[in-house]
Amino acid sequence: MNNSKELIFRDWKFHLDVPAGHSILTNEEMISILYKDYDTIALINFQNDRVEIGSSSYCAKIAFNASTKEFFISQKEEEL
Repeated sequence: MNNSKELIFRDWKFHLDVPAGHSILTNEEMISILYKDYDTIALINFQNDRVEIGSSSYCAKIAFNASTKEFFISQKEEEL
């Protein structure tokens, strides 16, 4: 079952639709969304005027809208 939530990080709004049991880790430059502490659903790294996006999940859907500063991240538990 997925949990939907919104959060703000570095003036960006994150719309999450990810499995229950996920965790969110942050530091000054990075946000990581993990599933059960082993699968990286999304890793967003803000470096100066550049944003790096990564994921170890083959089925995570990560999109963003630069003009509205929004990220949309979706992951189904059965796809992990």
